[in-house]
Amino acid sequence: MSIAFDAAPLGVPITELAAANPAVSRRRRVSLLVVEDDRSVRTLLGRALAGDGVEVSEAPNAAEAERLVAESCPDLVVADVVMPGRSGIELRRELMNLYPTLPVVLISGYSPEQVAEFAARTPATSFLPKPFSIAALQQTVNEALEARTRSADRGVSAEGSG
Repeated sequence: MSIAFDAAPLGVPITELAAANPAVSRRRRVSLLVVEDDRSVRTLLGRALAGDGVEVSEAPNAAEAERLVAESCPDLVVADVVMPGRSGIELRRELMNLYPTLPVVLISGYSPEQVAEFAARTPATSFLPKPFSIAALQQTVNEALEARTRSADRGVSAEGSG
């Protein structure tokens, strides 16, 4: 599953599905969840990722994110590490227990070494240090979605051969 991003100006929905990708063509929409306590940053990230074939939900904290994941099963979660209440790392740990293949992109401006180390040893987890460009966010999201698709394809192949 991959999303093709174009070079539209920031603030304009800039994504559309890559129609040539068979994993995408089997599904009507890609669903993303952005978890960020700062409303302006959350809105900016949502706008950068939303577009044709891509639906973005937003949550201000881990509790709301868990509720939305349970309701809508997004394809990927983008979560800030530092939030009031539970952190993005705590959210990731909880989501791993319930949805081990759900990709999560953690973003943070704090202690990138520790977060990067956590992401490196946690399956289906990526880390993007702040500040980052919209292009870097889009690339990281694409890579995480593609990794999930590859992993699912391998799982189907292994099950089918048995």
